[in-house]
Amino acid sequence: QAADQLTVYQANNVSVAFSLERQGDSAKILATFTPEQKFPPLHLYSKDLTGEVGIATRIEFANPEVQTAGALEADRKPHDLNGLPVYPAGPVTLTLPIRLPVTRDGARVDADILISYMACTDTSCMIPVIAQPVKVSLPSVIGEPQPAGTLPSNKAQANSEPKPLAGSNPVSASDK
Repeated sequence: QAADQLTVYQANNVSVAFSLERQGDSAKILATFTPEQKFPPLHLYSKDLTGEVGIATRIEFANPEVQTAGALEADRKPHDLNGLPVYPAGPVTLTLPIRLPVTRDGARVDADILISYMACTDTSCMIPVIAQPVKVSLPSVIGEPQPAGTLPSNKAQANSEPKPLAGSNPVSASDK
């Protein structure tokens, strides 16, 4: 299935094109980070970069109604540059599986994708972009929205006192 173009963000020598591949109630967000063609060429740090040096190339959602449905993946394999994982010079596409937001009417939902990256040559770096919100409009799935972080309630369980396990000898604070 062809990807729907969502938006393009451009800053600090990198263009990031966002698209969405829908698969039923789920989808994949694709973010293609393309450094400007320069000499010497620019590369981006790996999504798996940790530590104090560099900025990992990442995308994540700021909105709780958009839930991830898998790990962030990259289409390029990083290599080691002075002890740091970097992608080869040129574009890299990150893919994030998500569950589409649920709405009563199937209306599109505005969401913020937070992006982070830093383009560098082998000897110097551009100004980083850190957790920059980029607005996108996502399709939704018709249904009954659940408040973020909640599960359907079971009222019978919620109103009952906890029962000790069979064969256990519960100890109260006054027994100590």
